[in-house]
Amino acid sequence: MKKQIETEALKLATNSITKADEQLKEERKLKAAEIRRKAESIMADYKDDLSKDLYEKTIKEIREAELDTSDIIDVKPKIRKITGVK
Repeated sequence: MKKQIETEALKLATNSITKADEQLKEERKLKAAEIRRKAESIMADYKDDLSKDLYEKTIKEIREAELDTSDIIDVKPKIRKITGVK
């Protein structure tokens, strides 16, 4: 009985971590998209003040930029090892 409870508890913890990790990834993705939309909106306000090439390259940079959304807590390596969560 004790072993079964341990197994079920580990399974529940693992599934919960996996689900929470997926939710955090989606939150990061949505946050990055919102940051990009806002940056493009800001650039649209200055479009007439920039050359066409500079404006287009700036928009391209915004769309391709790596964004740091690390203020959302990541799964720690030890937990990754236990659960297999990436």
